[in-house]
Amino acid sequence: MKNENIIYKQNEDIYFYNIKDSTTIRDTFLRQYDYLVSGSQIKGIYKEDIILASFDRILSYNWRNKTIHPFNLRVSDELKSNTSENLSFGFGFGTSNRTYTNFIPLVPWEKSDTNFKLGLYNGNEVSFISPKIPQNTLSLIYRSNKNLISPSMETDLTGEGVSLVFALSCRIFNIDHLGRVNEFIVEDDDCICGINEDNFVVATVSNYFPKEIPIYGNVFPDRYRNHYYQFFKSEWDPQLNKRKIYLRVMDENYKYLSKVEINWDQYNAQLLILPEAVFIQSNNAPDESHLYFYKIELNNNES
Repeated sequence: MKNENIIYKQNEDIYFYNIKDSTTIRDTFLRQYDYLVSGSQIKGIYKEDIILASFDRILSYNWRNKTIHPFNLRVSDELKSNTSENLSFGFGFGTSNRTYTNFIPLVPWEKSDTNFKLGLYNGNEVSFISPKIPQNTLSLIYRSNKNLISPSMETDLTGEGVSLVFALSCRIFNIDHLGRVNEFIVEDDDCICGINEDNFVVATVSNYFPKEIPIYGNVFPDRYRNHYYQFFKSEWDPQLNKRKIYLRVMDENYKYLSKVEINWDQYNAQLLILPEAVFIQSNNAPDESHLYFYKIELNNNES
């Protein structure tokens, strides 16, 4: 299922688009659970279940047996004191055909630079760990825009850890299941290394993502080629009157290999990572009933 189908949601229905024979199957089973499903988005595939997530619950949908298992995240003791806050499941700058084998990462959206926790959902419960993210990084982000203190996160190539990124920081934090943190800086000529004391600016309503600071997206694992991919927006270019947008390629140790400039008028941040190639979704589909993807030519020998 995970290699041959693109799975997506429209309204309360699930669609399976088969890549090999270009056929689409529409699953309407979840309509009877619209009170649970409404507002949720497909997070990915966990084992054989489709995972849908909202701000306060995860839904495991077994599409073969037509069973649904909701998990209310607020039943966790770690979250009971934060019932007025939302949760982050890693929805960020970029999505892909995610598959999970051991856990799904999430964090309480507490808007705090001193109390950072990472949750690991294993299909039945959430366990929390407290990784030691450098305080200076958290403080700079929080001072600039406290709404961006919630990170984007994806499982790493091993499936046992998490690649965690904050939108305003160029640093990638790899966190294992015990909470141990390794910090990586991706060296790229078009990257001024995210937020720092020299370019620090306080965000405003009109400058929510400060133009002086690049924006960093999710770090997606490609287990077929042993690479990572990350969407990246450069700082604002006054001559172009916009940011340049790239998909950059990294090796298994988050070392920069190459990048591809993305025309945001033609494509969006939906990646399709398959054994034969990596594809990006078109913004200019000729009809609304189909999804269109284009192969990305990746040059991994750039230094």
